[in-house]
Amino acid sequence: MNKGYRIFKGSRREAVAEMPQAHVCPTSFGQAVYDRRAQLGWSQGELAERAGLTVAAIDRIEEGGATPSLHLLCLLNGAMGDQLTPS
Repeated sequence: MNKGYRIFKGSRREAVAEMPQAHVCPTSFGQAVYDRRAQLGWSQGELAERAGLTVAAIDRIEEGGATPSLHLLCLLNGAMGDQLTPS
């Protein structure tokens, strides 16, 4: 067994509680996308068109339901004038 795989001894629930909160990044990223889009006065449709994505994809990103890839970050940042700054 790979010793690095499971270093926490205890229940799975305890192990998950000890893990860094992976959901913070997509949520923060989604909030940054929403904030910048609102600052520009764009609808989700306008951002989707400029970034080459669907409105559903923009909605998922803003709601934190999509994990941002580097490619996705670059598409959105370029569409928003290189002013996307997650908090």
